[in-house]
Amino acid sequence: LTTINHIFSSLIDKCVIVQLDDILVYSETREQHLNDLEAVFTLLQEHRLLTKGSKCEFLTDRLEFLGHVISTKGVKVNPRKIETVQAWLPPMKLLELQSFIGFVNYVWRFIPKMGGG
Repeated sequence: LTTINHIFSSLIDKCVIVQLDDILVYSETREQHLNDLEAVFTLLQEHRLLTKGSKCEFLTDRLEFLGHVISTKGVKVNPRKIETVQAWLPPMKLLELQSFIGFVNYVWRFIPKMGGG
């Protein structure tokens, strides 16, 4: 069984990000984006992989991908993730503390005054 990362290896870090079964195609211009989409669809077809139309977004200036909001203004964490951190109850057990630290490590650079946002 060929993995999705192997199938798209020639495009990863050039115009494609793959995470499990999610594929993000990014490009500098609309014309380049259409070419990149054609390359992605060609690979999907060659490997007999299907997409679900209801999960696809094309030629958009803003989208949500893996908990991030990606737009022409940059990449930000989804505001719901920040709300989750703000509403988190103080951890009382080690596992709760580990969960909180893991979550904060994921979103730290997007939280003001945390060192990267």
